[in-house]
Amino acid sequence: MCTELSLFLKKIIKKTDRKPYCEIFMSLLATCGGLGYAPIMPGTIASAVTAVILFFMSPLSWMSYFLIFSFLFIAGLVSSNCVVRIWGIRDPSCVVIDEVCGMYLALMFTPKIFVCYLCTFLIFRFFDILKVSIIKTVEKILSGGFGIMMDDFVAAGFTLILFQMIFRISLFFS
Repeated sequence: MCTELSLFLKKIIKKTDRKPYCEIFMSLLATCGGLGYAPIMPGTIASAVTAVILFFMSPLSWMSYFLIFSFLFIAGLVSSNCVVRIWGIRDPSCVVIDEVCGMYLALMFTPKIFVCYLCTFLIFRFFDILKVSIIKTVEKILSGGFGIMMDDFVAAGFTLILFQMIFRISLFFS
């Protein structure tokens, strides 16, 4: 954790042709305030924190949910693209805004019931970690911030489909 952060700060300081404050801000945004520097499973931790925040957050209108998602997605595109450019790594593990955005999208359509949130969290992490089917293809084809964000966007889509199927079947049999 500390070595990744110190290497990152050294790279920023060495660059004299760029504004380091902008790069520091973008890295804080991409790592969700440094959450991405967690020593183990930063993506899972970011997804869990997102689920907990959304679970305890007051209900919002659909327009508010959509606007927040749009902001997160655009911020994720810009900040993760900046971090990829600085680090020179295709998909740094410290960039977790994609997990936050994907988890947020998956939970937007999930009933605010603890078991449903837990199920959605587990399904999303399954798809995001294993990168099944088209998710792996999307990650390989697309590059930069767009590639980082889109694989989690697709994982969230698969999560939505699978969770809704499980939820509807459970309602049918209950």
